[in-house]
Amino acid sequence: MSNSQQKTTLRRVSSISKTTVWRNLHTADVLLMFLALTISITVLLGYRKTQDGFLSALLWPHAQVVTALYHVPLSYQPGTGYVAAGNHYAIGSACMGINFIIMLFLLIICVFVNHYSGFWKIVFFITTFVGSVIIGMITSCIRIIGSIPFTTLGQFSTIHTGIGITLYLAALISCYFLTNKITGGIHEQHM
Repeated sequence: MSNSQQKTTLRRVSSISKTTVWRNLHTADVLLMFLALTISITVLLGYRKTQDGFLSALLWPHAQVVTALYHVPLSYQPGTGYVAAGNHYAIGSACMGINFIIMLFLLIICVFVNHYSGFWKIVFFITTFVGSVIIGMITSCIRIIGSIPFTTLGQFSTIHTGIGITLYLAALISCYFLTNKITGGIHEQHM
């Protein structure tokens, strides 16, 4: 096969692959993706304007895990979050991992929603939302727990960010592969 024939074949396969993906998306898939995006934007904007009472309830599981593992009393301070005795660290609104929860939710919905139809599409949507929140809270708790021993170091912010990036990326990749295995994989037609 000549070089030009190989390029033509490669372009045709690439073109078929792209059109197959778009052809497999139905109106319901696009609408659910749009709904997921709308919910995500609403949650982000709403979370930024969250009242202290609601924020204390959202961060309560994180504070309980830290108290149980480190035996450090935490008290809620409005505008800050749960603050450790001695003010070495605080569990604030940024610790919730809301951006990660939204990324996970959108990733799973946009990639795998076309695997289901009818009633099961809605079940998948709701399950993905609830699962994203639970996985996000667990991951952010692990991030907080792993970061606390480094609070007295000068490079705490860098360490905390590095732990967060590593954990969130590992969780995103793991959830993608787990969902891919559960759903039977991404469907693509090959020539």
